[in-house]
Amino acid sequence: MRCLLCDQRLNNSWREILLSNDLICEKCRLLIPVINFKMTFLGYPLRSNYVYDEEFSRILKQFKENRDIALRQIFLYGLKWRIWFYYRQYTMVFMPSRLAKVQIRGFSHLAEIFKDIPLNKKDLFIKEGQKDQKELNLEQRKEIGKNIHLMPRVDIPKKILLVDDILTSGSTMKAAISLLKDKNVDIKIYCLAINRRWLKDH
Repeated sequence: MRCLLCDQRLNNSWREILLSNDLICEKCRLLIPVINFKMTFLGYPLRSNYVYDEEFSRILKQFKENRDIALRQIFLYGLKWRIWFYYRQYTMVFMPSRLAKVQIRGFSHLAEIFKDIPLNKKDLFIKEGQKDQKELNLEQRKEIGKNIHLMPRVDIPKKILLVDDILTSGSTMKAAISLLKDKNVDIKIYCLAINRRWLKDH
């Protein structure tokens, strides 16, 4: 078996033999080290397990934009049961992607990454707009909340875990929280990776 990222043969070290269910090699795994980051975002507890740096961005792009769906399994390696334990009473709600983008990609990247975590999952939001967030400048990203809406006539769980892949400007998460603020719900947040600027602020 070969590493999904560098194509080197696996089980070349004691670590790889002991962790034989990891789909990437020790060298590649060290490029995306796990962190245990916690902060409060708009008054709600937020956790994250990776830093959104150049290497993480490259791997995420390979998964999302190059549709290398096998990579979905590497992001939560060693984290699945930890996430389940932290949020076992919550319903996972993914931050929305534009429908056109999901159709082009052929899958929802967040649904794929988190599909093996045994928590209830529910779609609550719709995202409109013509451009991807990565194509927007900072000022345009601040306006992204105008493109996110609650689905009509949707039942809203009492305990919600808002989930996103990256926390960059925080605009998407702010919009989602704003839409739920009058719904009497218990909210927690999990972002797979976090921009370095949030680390500096905490």
